Amino acid sequence: MIMNLLCFLSARNQCWLWLLLYSFFCIKIARALIFTFQVGAVIEDGEKVCTGIADAHLGYKFAVDRMNGVSGSTPLSEQKRRGLVTQMFIKDAEGNEHRVSFNYTRVAYECAGSYLDNFALHQGLMSDLVNQTHFLFGSSPVQAGIENDIAHKARKLLYHCCVTPDAYYAQDTPYIFGAPASNSKYTLQALKSMALAGGVRKLFVFYLEDNEFTESTCLSAVQYVNDVVVHLAPDFQIVGSVKYNADKVQVPNFIEETVVEEAVRLGAEAIIGCDGERTGHIVAEALADRGVYLKSLFLTVAPARKDFVATVGPRAAENVLSAVQWHPSMGYADSFFGTSAGYTSDFEAVFGTEPSYLAAMASATVFSLAVAIKGAFERCTFTQASMDADALLFDTSAIACKDAIGQKYLGNGYDLIRKSLEVQSLETVVGRIEFNQHRRNVAKEPAITQIQSGVLECVMPLEFANKAIVMPMPAPPMEEESSQEEHIGDLPRDAFIIVVVVILGVALLLAVGVVLLLQWRIRHTSDIFSQLHVPLDQLDIIHPPERLADGSWESGKAKFCSSLVSLEPLSEIRTSASMATAQVKHRHPLSVSSKDAVCEALSLEASSSAEVSVEVLDQEDPPQSMEKQVLSSKLDMGVNFVHGNTLNLKPHTTPHMAYSQVLSLVWQCQRLQHPSIVPVLGASLSLPSMPPGMAVLITECQELGSLSSVMEMDDLMVLDIVKQLDVAKDIAQALAYLHTKEDPNLGAVLPNKLSGVSLNKYCRAKVHVPLTALVPDSGKITKRQSRFGWGASQASSPSRMSKQGVQEARVKGPSAGERADVLQYGLGVVDMLAPQAASQPHSEVTSGSYSELRNLSPSSSSGSAQGLGISTSQLHLLQSRHCPALIELLCQCCNLDAQQRPSFAQVFERLELHSLDIVHAAQQAPSTTPSFNPMQPPRQSADELLYDLFPAQVADALKSGRLPDPEPYPCVSLFFSDIVGYTELCSKLSPLQVMAMLHRLYMRFDQLAQELDLFKVETIGDAYMCVANLRSPQPECHAALMAAFAFGCRKAANEEFVCPSQPELGCIHIRCGIHAGPVMGAVVGTLNRRYCLFGDTVNVASRMESTSVCDNIQCSATFMQLLQQQWPEAAGTAQPQGERAIKGKGNMETFFLYPPSKPWACGNLPLNSGRLKGLRLTESHPGRSSLRDMHELECVVEGHA
Repeated sequence: MIMNLLCFLSARNQCWLWLLLYSFFCIKIARALIFTFQVGAVIEDGEKVCTGIADAHLGYKFAVDRMNGVSGSTPLSEQKRRGLVTQMFIKDAEGNEHRVSFNYTRVAYECAGSYLDNFALHQGLMSDLVNQTHFLFGSSPVQAGIENDIAHKARKLLYHCCVTPDAYYAQDTPYIFGAPASNSKYTLQALKSMALAGGVRKLFVFYLEDNEFTESTCLSAVQYVNDVVVHLAPDFQIVGSVKYNADKVQVPNFIEETVVEEAVRLGAEAIIGCDGERTGHIVAEALADRGVYLKSLFLTVAPARKDFVATVGPRAAENVLSAVQWHPSMGYADSFFGTSAGYTSDFEAVFGTEPSYLAAMASATVFSLAVAIKGAFERCTFTQASMDADALLFDTSAIACKDAIGQKYLGNGYDLIRKSLEVQSLETVVGRIEFNQHRRNVAKEPAITQIQSGVLECVMPLEFANKAIVMPMPAPPMEEESSQEEHIGDLPRDAFIIVVVVILGVALLLAVGVVLLLQWRIRHTSDIFSQLHVPLDQLDIIHPPERLADGSWESGKAKFCSSLVSLEPLSEIRTSASMATAQVKHRHPLSVSSKDAVCEALSLEASSSAEVSVEVLDQEDPPQSMEKQVLSSKLDMGVNFVHGNTLNLKPHTTPHMAYSQVLSLVWQCQRLQHPSIVPVLGASLSLPSMPPGMAVLITECQELGSLSSVMEMDDLMVLDIVKQLDVAKDIAQALAYLHTKEDPNLGAVLPNKLSGVSLNKYCRAKVHVPLTALVPDSGKITKRQSRFGWGASQASSPSRMSKQGVQEARVKGPSAGERADVLQYGLGVVDMLAPQAASQPHSEVTSGSYSELRNLSPSSSSGSAQGLGISTSQLHLLQSRHCPALIELLCQCCNLDAQQRPSFAQVFERLELHSLDIVHAAQQAPSTTPSFNPMQPPRQSADELLYDLFPAQVADALKSGRLPDPEPYPCVSLFFSDIVGYTELCSKLSPLQVMAMLHRLYMRFDQLAQELDLFKVETIGDAYMCVANLRSPQPECHAALMAAFAFGCRKAANEEFVCPSQPELGCIHIRCGIHAGPVMGAVVGTLNRRYCLFGDTVNVASRMESTSVCDNIQCSATFMQLLQQQWPEAAGTAQPQGERAIKGKGNMETFFLYPPSKPWACGNLPLNSGRLKGLRLTESHPGRSSLRDMHELECVVEGHA
């Protein structure tokens, strides 16, 4: 609208100038930048840790990885499910959002021998790091002084996550910030409890004086006692104190003989010690060894370490107090990490250990800095279209900012971030962050912790405490002298009474325990089964499962708990739950899907018959050449197929299994947890459109579908050797996991090569575990076995092994089921690596049960490589493409002698070992050239592709490095089309199937456009846009050509199936619109350039399409006038539609076009592929009353002489 107004106000010959200005304006305001800020810290590493600050590195890394979306951190889907922020953006004054990311550098060093050596080493590393980063993170309070000096001199922002003494913040250092609470608050709450609740009257204090953190902590405690505690408890006093330096600590037995002995001599009832981890260990052990009883013991640093209890022992560590900045039980939360409990679980999932308070504070520091950066530029406009973090921070010309009162800001972006952090008031996962004038966090309080039963518990403040403080500490029990009992005869009366009471008590307890156990078992079984059963009202079905023409079933899709799931019919198992469901409906007419109804249905099934017959259907792939009707009838008769001409007839009765037994199999399948196994969520019964008694398995949806379907559509998605190797390793790893499981112990898992394998959106393979592999026996299952988990009959199954048998199998080699799966795996991988020979029949070993596969001999494989299940041509093809190590492995997997096949653990190890060789050999092999795939079109050159995308004059300009000038076209014919019901089709098809449908349709449209020498402008989704009289001059026939093109497109669409595997969806139907008039052509933008048409003609042509109807071609009166001149016969068959309301144009007269019976002769007109001699259009059905009339278009083209 703005562009049309500018064109109207300006002269006609200046319209293109306004168009360029408007395009530049649109590009300018729509840009989005990415700023990567360099952050870092100097943190010690190695086996010897001097300051105990190494955990801070994990906290920094965890927060940065989550903000950057690095693989291995918490998945984005999980963060979004919990409503958390997944990315950080800077929002400028124009409303544009720019991505923020951190590049974290950790400079590590191992501790040297002395304190001075460590100090000098840390100073040197920090001096180097300050020049490489934008922002610095703090490390140890021991090194805080030198870090502050270096950062202040370099004018770099330093953000401390660890406790730093108050004296550092009192200095005039505007670039130093601290998130932790003050260490002067560490002992205050503990001292109050000692004086008021612990009954302590004599306190002893010791501290390390040449460490500012430890000295200030204990001096604050002494001052608090003198100023506050003595007024609360007048008889409370400090009986003594010891201060010492670091050199004294190195003296053997100094702590025991000087500190501990002095406290014992003075009769101290409580001790407060401010020193490092090693001194804390010595004090706790010395007090325990001397048997000294204290009412309270408070130590800094040491009790908060994870190894404190293991080092000093449970007796010495029990009830020791300490102060920390954060504890997982504290109820803080923020929008980035969630709750403290959520942060703890996410951290443990990434690093395998719970986060310390240092790690949590470090993560909160990263989040606080990111929020400060995010809010620093809200009043700024970015003046440069492209800039990096350095320009944003230090180039004053890169931003134009205003302060809060609207005055121009003259500083740089770095000062804006620092000021944003100064005024920050933020809730984080470790508590609130709010700074005073010295940039010290004053809104946070430390937590007092106490070791109780070997676990560090939070006891204060009370609002966050998960345990009550134990004070005074309980005194050790006194040893009582045993008194000799009197004996009267052989059976004393007291002894007799005790024996009788004990026997009766034990019997009563056993009886109560048995009753409670039975009740719990019944309740637990009912709860598990009701949780596994998914009622229909919880499923939002997108499309149900459908039975294909060959008798197999295609999975459906549904929404379950806001997640996309697959509905997989259990066609190999039939349930007998219909009778139970009918009884439930009779007893519970209001809600059949309620928990009680499900439990009652299960109990009815269990009680209805003492013995249930279970049969399992074998699943084999039928020959592709059979007619679908014959195949379907043979499947119903129980015919099992193998490759070749052999039919294995296995007549069977309809198999039945109680629904409770199906749910018990589902429960066992849920316990199979592996990244390469499809997760099972539950099961449902009586799904609409499903046969009675067929249950549906609900699994996690795999976006790309089955591996076999991806391999079949290799023209749309090609798996290169890297992806193929990943798929092979994923499957081998999953099957190795399954076949080493002892409970449940599975049989053969792969039904037919890799037909049970799917691919997720990351192109990683996941194996479907069939429920039949979990059935303990294919015979009869008793009532007891149908209970939870099939009972103990699993071990008696011939297809299963006991635990002892599993251990023996590990020594002897793979089980029979695993060997059968190895064969199927090898055949499937061969087909994946050699797709040209995949259509050739294998030997008769590609299907059937694993017991049959085990009994095959090499002689049963006629036409195959000697002793192998693959053909000779496949073997030769593998040898020409892949490395010898891979070929040797696949030959062993496909060996007809089952004893020669390796285990899946060995397969995975060998694939891992030879990964680089496999990839290198496949990439270097000559088979990767197009000569091995004659169906693949030859690669276009860059020039050919350029001239396909742009008109010749535009392509010439782009090749020479110039921006093409806009070019007016006085009269062109424009064509638009879209697919009717496209949105509904997308909901029924997978993304891969939608892409395949559009690819097939647009290939035919493109061929027509080439034959008629038309220019394809673009496709957007299901919309197709084409123009005549643009690439080549066609002033005398462009309307006729466009009409012929429209007739051909409609015919091509009506001949093309929506999805060949789902013929019930029918063919594609389109609606078309045509208009003629002037346009302006130009290349807009600088990225992903394309040729665009502008003008009112484009809008009208689009309206002709959008107001058209199914299988009709609507054109304007302007186009009809041209068509009457160029093709009168086609204009004569058109039907007027009267005036229609066209958005933005008012009422316009439109026409529906239909092909005439008389062909159009256009003379010797040059076309892209030859000379057009004539167009003959015949109508296959007389009359045009129906919108789905089929018309035939013939275009006779001869090549140039």
